[in-house]
Amino acid sequence: MGLLENFVHEEEILDKSNKPTGKKVRLFPRFHQWDLVERLVDATVKAGPGVNRLA
Repeated sequence: MGLLENFVHEEEILDKSNKPTGKKVRLFPRFHQWDLVERLVDATVKAGPGVNRLA
């Protein structure tokens, strides 16, 4: 359930003039992206904010 709550995004499709078409698309992360985000969240919970984790 955590995957659906935290990682699946729904975006509205826009036409060429950037107006909403009323259609939506769901975006699912690839496994390595999901794994990385989980590890970054865990590291932030343990060490707290203010640390550059992407360097």
